[in-house]
Amino acid sequence: MFGLFPIWSGWISQKFGSTHKGIDIGFLTKDGANLPVRAWNDGTVLASGKDAEGGVYVVLKHSNGQWTGYWHLIEGSNIPKGTKVKQGDTVGIRGNTGKSGGPHLHFILTKENMTAGFTIAKMNSNAIDPLNWVYKLPTDNIEKADSHDQYPLPLKPVLPEPTIRDESKHQVEVFVDTLRIREKASTSSAVVGYMQKGIFDITRQVKGTKYIWDKLGEYWIATNDPEGWTRDLPAKMEVEKKCDQLTAENANLRAQILQLTSDNEQLDQELIVAKASLETSKKRISKAMEVLNG
Repeated sequence: MFGLFPIWSGWISQKFGSTHKGIDIGFLTKDGANLPVRAWNDGTVLASGKDAEGGVYVVLKHSNGQWTGYWHLIEGSNIPKGTKVKQGDTVGIRGNTGKSGGPHLHFILTKENMTAGFTIAKMNSNAIDPLNWVYKLPTDNIEKADSHDQYPLPLKPVLPEPTIRDESKHQVEVFVDTLRIREKASTSSAVVGYMQKGIFDITRQVKGTKYIWDKLGEYWIATNDPEGWTRDLPAKMEVEKKCDQLTAENANLRAQILQLTSDNEQLDQELIVAKASLETSKKRISKAMEVLNG
């Protein structure tokens, strides 16, 4: 799942590696060190506190079971355990607590479906490279470590907004806010966000091996989910067209039934004639046998 880069200004001073389970984001002099740290995605504070190594920290748990960790925050700036946050909400202030050589944010992202029971060791052992799963806002200023060039993070996607029911359009209704939006019509495609509840216009619909995929703007959602999270809302003209098609098919079936009934009646008449002819033949044979035996 993609999420928001955790700070709007800085330079990536150390990347993810075998002995560094996260990324470090240093500060740019022109913007200052102590900037707000923002939530990667919607979530709940799983842990919040201070340790000797990472200093003041906050760990969030997200809807798909991933955890994000934010370390070296300013004293007292982190938010308490159990707090619910939205993507982009402030979870602390970038600082220099713990074993830190200068003000920076240490950011960790884990794999999905983490089991209960937070420990720093568990988080580190399940960490993945955050740079593969973050996007930024157009106004963000994230520089490379070796130059003032911008780090090539993708921009946060513009997701569709709910609309009203319009019977002239093909639409879909979403009943939950946890339906994944993907880059392509495939469950293996990258998740770029989650749908809001509401009604959305469909620009294209294709059938996959397991799901029907609806395209909304530039992105895709699976709509025939077994959980009943979505409902297809075809355009009125499509419904009328389908009704006309079903009416024509019904008329055709009725015509076939009438023809089969007529054919059946004819066969019944032929069967009656055949039975009468058979009886006549039996009588003639019987009479001939009497003559022969006489």
